[in-house]
Amino acid sequence: MRTIDYYRQINVSILIVDSSSVFLDKELPVNIKYLHLPNSFFGDKIYTALCEVSTPYSCLCADDDFLSESGLYFGIRYLEENKDYASVQGNYVHFEYDNGLVNYHPVYAETIGIKDVSSNNPIDRLMKSIGMKHSFIYALHHTETLQECLKTVLDMKAVSFVEKGISIISPLHGKHIILPIFWMARDKERYSEYFSEKG
Repeated sequence: MRTIDYYRQINVSILIVDSSSVFLDKELPVNIKYLHLPNSFFGDKIYTALCEVSTPYSCLCADDDFLSESGLYFGIRYLEENKDYASVQGNYVHFEYDNGLVNYHPVYAETIGIKDVSSNNPIDRLMKSIGMKHSFIYALHHTETLQECLKTVLDMKAVSFVEKGISIISPLHGKHIILPIFWMARDKERYSEYFSEKG
């Protein structure tokens, strides 16, 4: 699996949370742990996983995304230096193969550069966050903040409700910023044949 191959190379702790019915029977590197929660709702499985986390910061990542190690370290440093911020993220790119070449395209191009939700008033932060296209779900959060966000969406079946719940609750806990740094690469064609176990 390409995600495991990628994350084995970077110095972060990874927790794979799997709600499929099939257990992943694969030897994992020391920095990656596996939690099998078959048939769990998205928010429920993430909340359960966060209860296993002992680090002060957590970042969610889809299985077709690749977080930047330097982006994560920059985000951690930012949160440590700015205690009034609940979350931080950077810029995203899509990638796809086309005739043997890899093409990259910015995602959320309108947010490239520093964008923040920095009012001291939680309601003002909430109102500003509602107008943003950038979801907070894949931002780096204080672990406790992310747990509180997910408590509000337990038992919700729709993934979009979980995403919205995080984006609504997180700014009530603190400020948010999108920094002009590379944060994550996302496969534009999810589960593409060219990324199969064959190649």
